[in-house]
Amino acid sequence: MLEMKLTLTRHLEKANWHLTDNSSSNKGQSTPAHGGISPAIYLGKKVFVSLDSFESSLLPLAIPMKLTTSPAMISAAVFVHTSRLLLAINGQVFLYFYKKWKSWKKALGINNPVTELSNYDCCYAPEDPVCSKISYVVLAYDTGSLASKSQIFYSEDGGYMFKSLLSRPHTDGKLLGVYNFASSSEIGMLLNSIEANSTTAYFFTYGNVKYMKNETSTPFQLDVNAKEKILSLQPPGLRGFIVFSSRNIFLSSSNNGLTSAKINVLRTDSYRNTSLPEHEHGVCFVAATSTEVAVLTIKQLFYGSLEMASNQMVHLGKRNNTETPVSCQVLMFEDTGKLSVIHPVSGNGSVYFHFQKCTIDVQSRLMSLRPPLEPCPVEILSGNFHNNMYYIDMKQVLYFNVTFVPKPGTGAQPYVTVSNPHVLAFQAQLVEDGHTYDGNTKYNLQIKLIEQQFSGMAHRDFQNNSRYGKLSSITVDIYNKGIFCIDMHPLTALIAADCPPKKHIKIVKTTNACSRGLFEQSLLLNFTYSVDRNVYDPMFQVDANCISRAQNWTTLLNAPEAKPDSAWTRYNYESCKVPRGNDSLPSASAKYQVLNKNERNRIVFSQYNGIYVFKVIVVDTLYSYCELTTIFSVYVHGFGTKSHEESTCPQERQK
Repeated sequence: MLEMKLTLTRHLEKANWHLTDNSSSNKGQSTPAHGGISPAIYLGKKVFVSLDSFESSLLPLAIPMKLTTSPAMISAAVFVHTSRLLLAINGQVFLYFYKKWKSWKKALGINNPVTELSNYDCCYAPEDPVCSKISYVVLAYDTGSLASKSQIFYSEDGGYMFKSLLSRPHTDGKLLGVYNFASSSEIGMLLNSIEANSTTAYFFTYGNVKYMKNETSTPFQLDVNAKEKILSLQPPGLRGFIVFSSRNIFLSSSNNGLTSAKINVLRTDSYRNTSLPEHEHGVCFVAATSTEVAVLTIKQLFYGSLEMASNQMVHLGKRNNTETPVSCQVLMFEDTGKLSVIHPVSGNGSVYFHFQKCTIDVQSRLMSLRPPLEPCPVEILSGNFHNNMYYIDMKQVLYFNVTFVPKPGTGAQPYVTVSNPHVLAFQAQLVEDGHTYDGNTKYNLQIKLIEQQFSGMAHRDFQNNSRYGKLSSITVDIYNKGIFCIDMHPLTALIAADCPPKKHIKIVKTTNACSRGLFEQSLLLNFTYSVDRNVYDPMFQVDANCISRAQNWTTLLNAPEAKPDSAWTRYNYESCKVPRGNDSLPSASAKYQVLNKNERNRIVFSQYNGIYVFKVIVVDTLYSYCELTTIFSVYVHGFGTKSHEESTCPQERQK
C-alpha cells in the first residue's frame, strides 16, 4: 500500500508539539489509558504515536496515499478515549485506529475545510454513559473568519459522523477557537473584535449546539502577531481551567474563560523578572496536569500550580544548548511533579527514531530555589469522594466530608468551589474533629450538595431549570497554598445532575380497596380479587382543578410524526395547574388523563374478560431526570356471574 509521511503544518511557528494524558487542547491531546500508560502523539516535522511515553523506538506515522493528496499536512490531532486518534489533514478529518488494526477511516459530514479539532476527555468514570458522552464530543472548524460566516462541525460519536453546528454568537467576531466546556455543560467560542477605540478585544461566548446565549465573558487583551496562532489548552479534571498564550502573553482562567488573568512569575536568584519572556524568546509549549502547569520558552522552563486564587509560576531552569538557531522543544508531564523534555533522534541507517529525554524532578528543583519558597501550609487534605463521579437526581442531596489538618501558625483555610453554580449549590461547615498524633488540630469540612433550583439560594433567573441533565465539578482546595504543595492536590469530584443509570420504576401489588382492609389477608398474595359491585366506587366525577387546558392523548397523537411510545413524555409534559394565557383555558368537559398521586384518577376496567397491557410513563418534570417507564399487564376474568364481578386492584406506581 502506498503511503506518505505526515508533517505538521506551520511547524516553524508552532515548533514541535507533544500532548500527554495530562493535557487537552484544541490542537491535540491524548487520553489516559485508564489503569495503564497514556497514548501520546508527537507533532513535529515528523509525527509519532507512542503507547509507552516514547520509551520505544518508533516509525513516523504515514497515511495511505489513496485517502489524501501529497503532501499530507497535519494541523490538529485529538485522541478519543484510548481507541482512536482524529487528525485534521489537508483540511479533512481522518480517524486512525492505532492499537489493533493500524487502519484509517475518513470522517463523514464535513463539507468545508477544517484546520482545528477540539475535544475533552472525561476520566472520572470512562464507562459511565454521561462521562462517555463528554469524551465522544469532537469539534472541527477553521479559524480566521467571522463566527457568523464560519463552518463549525460537531460529532457526538467520537468522530465518525459530523453535523453542522447551528448556533452562532449574538456578538460577532473573528473565530479563534471552539471548546467543549463540559464542566459547565456548554460550548464556548473564543472571538476577537475591533472596538470603537481601535483596540482588539478578546472574549468568550457560550451556548450549545443549537443556540448561543446573549452572554459573553469579561473581555481581555492578547498581544498576538498577525500570523501567529493562539495556543490554548484545557487541563484535565473538569475543574473549568483553560490556559491560552501567544509568544508575548500567557493567561489562565479557572471558570471556562469568564474571567482571565495574566500569569506572573515569582522572583528568584535565577530569574529576576516577574513576567515570562516575550517575542522571539516567548512561549513555545505548554503542558498541564489537573493540578500543575509548565511552560517552555525558547531557553527557559517555568512551573506553577492551577489554583483559583493564585496565578503564579516559578523559574525551574535554563536551557543549556549551543544550537543555532535555537528551536522550540517539547515538554510533557510523566507523573505528578515529573517533567520530561523530549527530542526524536534518527538511528544510524535505520528508519526508526528513538527519543532523547531530559527528566526533571520538580520537587528537588523547587527546594534548591533561592530565596526559598513558602512551605506548604497543609499536612492533610483528604476525602473519599476525590476523583469519583456521582449522580444527583431532582430534590436529592449529597454529603461529602473532608479531613483537613493545617500546619500550626499558617492560618490555612479550605475553600469549596463548583464549576457550574447554575446547576449545583452547596453549604459547607468546618468543625473541629480532635487532634493528630503530634497534637495538631484536625478539622472536618462537612459539605452538603443540592441542585441550585431546589436550594432556595439563588434568583430564579440564575438557576438551571432544564429538563435535561447538566454537569458540575466540585473542588476543595486550600486558599493561597503556594507552588510548593506538589503532592497536596485539590479534591475534585464530578457531579451529574442527571438520571442515575440504574434508576427505574416497578409496579407493586397495592390497591385502594386492599389498603382499606376490604380483603382477606390470604387474598393479598394475588393480583386478582373478587370485589362486590356495591363496594367498588370508580369515582368518575372528580375535579382536577386545572387552570389551563390539560393535555390529552388524542391531541398529542395527532401531532406530526407522533408515536405512542414517545408522544407524551416528561420532555413535552405541561401541567394544567400552571396558567398559560387565554389561548389555553380549561374545559369542564375535558378529561384529565394523568394519574397523579395528588388527584383521585383511577383506571376503570370495562366489564369484559381479557388481558390488559399498560405502559406507565412518568411525566412529572420535577420528579426525576430519568425517562421512567415500565410495562405491566392485568388479567380480568369472571364477568358474567350474577353475584360478583372480578376486577384487578388499581395499580399505583411506586416512588
